Order: sequence, then C-alpha cells, then structure tokens
Amino acid sequence: STLAKSSLGGSYYGGLGVHLANIPLLILFYIHMVIFPYPLTAWHMFQVYERFNWVVAAGWFILLGIGWVLYRSNRHTQFWGLWFFAFLAPVLQIIPNLTWVAERYLYIPAIGAFVLISAFFFDIWDRLQQKQLRWGVEFAMVTVLVLLVWRTETYLPVFRNDLTLWESTAKTCPTSAACHAGLGSALIDDHQIERGVTELIRAIEIRPSPDYLGWL
Repeated sequence: STLAKSSLGGSYYGGLGVHLANIPLLILFYIHMVIFPYPLTAWHMFQVYERFNWVVAAGWFILLGIGWVLYRSNRHTQFWGLWFFAFLAPVLQIIPNLTWVAERYLYIPAIGAFVLISAFFFDIWDRLQQKQLRWGVEFAMVTVLVLLVWRTETYLPVFRNDLTLWESTAKTCPTSAACHAGLGSALIDDHQIERGVTELIRAIEIRPSPDYLGWL
C-alpha cells in the first residue's frame, strides 16, 4: 500500500467502485492478449471507465457468461479456467498498482488459457472421423502456430535496446507522461540530448511529477 500510494500520489484512482466496475474489461483485455497477437509495448494504454455505462454492463454480462460456461463444464476445464482467473486476480487493480495492464502479468495465468486452447483443439480433432477433416484441422493449427512464430519474430527487434523499445512504445501512447519520460531518458543515454530534453519537457507538461523534473 505504501509503495502504491507513493507512486500514485497518495490516491486510489477513482475509488473502489471504479476498480470493481472495470474488472471485466481488464479480464477481457488479457483474454484478447492470449488469443490474438497483441502489440507488445513497454506501456499499454487502457481506458478506465469512471461511471457505469453500456460498455461496463456488456463487460459484466460477458464475464458472467464465461462463469456460467465454466460452471457447466467438466472438472478439467473448470480447473484450468480457475487457474487463469485465480493467478490473474492479484493484478486486477483491487490492490492499487501504478501499471494497470502489462503482458508480464500473464506469464502464469496464460498457462491455463493455453491448456484450454489445446484441449479445445484435441476435442474437435477426436470428434472428426474422416482423415481429410483431421488433416484440415491439423493444417489450420500448424498455420496458426507458424503465424504466431512469425509475429513474434517481427517483434524481437523492438527489444534490442531501450531506445528501440521506447521509440516503438511512444507511438502507441502519445498522451502518457511515462512514455515520453522513458523515450527522453533513452535518447539522452544515446547522446541525442536535444530530442531527449524535448521528450522530458513533454512528460512534465502532461504530469508535473518531481521524478520527471529530476530527470530533466
């Protein structure tokens, strides 16, 4: 709590109600990240809804639907589904944390999701009797895996060093002070002083934090 308050300026953003309302949207964000290749970045932008609206209502409706499906499923599916939710629970912002969303939060929960995806594939495969259909399903899965490997390969150059990382990240979060500060610091380390100072000034304009002033 002390660490979170020091980073958040002593505030629990929006209060408990806002955090509870956005739980389904956080969970759906991570489900999307597991199923579909999500752009990797040092700083994900996540829209926080401060009032109950149709988006929040839809999120809760979908989450309750997922819960009903798990309830009606066999124990194997229930176990790995609960694995995903249980290990994701500590980072769903009930406990305040400066970083609302990050792909690193998925390292352990994703195991459950991957097991469920694999079980779903083999369940379909076992139901098919014709060899041609089985080959078709196998070809589809291999294609997906190849595309994921290719997508991962295209991401790797971004993580060559701090500068390549923050230059890529800054394009996805132009309104974030942390992004501008990270890019500014990386530019200065790369001896691009003028560009670095410009980015740090922009960070202070967005959020006049003592930390960013210290960097400048």
